[in-house]
Amino acid sequence: MSCTLVGMSIVTSTLHFARPERVGSDHERPGVRRSTTIEPAPLDHTTLAAHPCELRDLAAPNAQQPSLDEAGFAIGDLPDRRGLHDTLGGVLHDQRMTPDDEAAIRHALSRARLRLRDGTQLLILHVAPEGLLFRSEGPAGLDVHKGADDEIRHGGAVNVHADQDVLGTPIRQLMRGHAPRLLRHDAPDSFNRRSPLMLVNLWLPLQQLTRPLTLMDSASLDRRRHQCRYRLPTEGILNRSGQRAVNDIWAFLHDEAQEWYFHSELGLGHAYVFDTLSTAHGSCALPGEEVAADRYRRLAAAEAAIGNRDTPALCAAAAAPSTSDVPTASLQRAIATMDSLLGEAVSQAERLTTGNADDWLRRSHVARAAVVRSSIELRALAIRLPRKT
Repeated sequence: MSCTLVGMSIVTSTLHFARPERVGSDHERPGVRRSTTIEPAPLDHTTLAAHPCELRDLAAPNAQQPSLDEAGFAIGDLPDRRGLHDTLGGVLHDQRMTPDDEAAIRHALSRARLRLRDGTQLLILHVAPEGLLFRSEGPAGLDVHKGADDEIRHGGAVNVHADQDVLGTPIRQLMRGHAPRLLRHDAPDSFNRRSPLMLVNLWLPLQQLTRPLTLMDSASLDRRRHQCRYRLPTEGILNRSGQRAVNDIWAFLHDEAQEWYFHSELGLGHAYVFDTLSTAHGSCALPGEEVAADRYRRLAAAEAAIGNRDTPALCAAAAAPSTSDVPTASLQRAIATMDSLLGEAVSQAERLTTGNADDWLRRSHVARAAVVRSSIELRALAIRLPRKT
């Protein structure tokens, strides 16, 4: 899948990679590169190298579907077993995942078969006991949960990375060094392309009009040159201690030959499936997210003005905003809905601040929620089933 796909929509956005000046030879594994761990500074836009990248949109008509074998990722349809879709819908509505939700998701996916759009199937053998996360983030990085509570909230991953090194912690300890022989993987100094057994990430997009997951086509990656060992402290991410408090993952250097994909229309009921040990991925802000963030703020201010019965403040908040190009149809629709609500607020300001505004407030809340990126990720041991002939 390493060639440009005919008729595919392409969006340019910024992804964040390892800084070349922080990458050198790894003394423990000859021929492998290592990116220096950044402590105590976090991985953010100031400690990473930003590069504009072309992202190919898999929602384009007649887009060729990526193959798990070749690209390292695929899209699947989630079976609605054991109330899974209702559970996911509840998480989306509440913008939080409770322990009961976690248990229900694990139960629903245990022994489930996922039909992938590359024509294959995946049997989930075991859902890992850690790493089940709910991620939520506003457009263009807008903090939409400010002051909500003190719980740890996970936004989209800033850096391009792969989640586990097959020869590193904790995989080495958990599988007593047998992982390279048992699990399918690709690394700069190790590969296993025969095993049907895989450690996979299941990424369940509840809605991703903004801050979408992006995945690199593995066929476009030069692993020897651009894949680097990285030791990630897990404090605030996973509940680990001792030797396992550090996670051995992969960072990546940027190269123009790398090809990137996302799906602008993928939502609840579907999943990305990708190789935990090998596939580079991250998230980004799409062009137009700053427009969505502006409309989000305006609607929130308009809601507050209605609550205060303040007609001038409502008119000021909902005044005609500027426009700009938005490349994805899903985000265009969401912004158009918010613009319509703002226009309605201006034309009916007196009625909304002196009468019953419940219907407008409900629609405004729904419109704002629609541009908040929400997703669930988990890790599972799975087996690729033979393609039916």
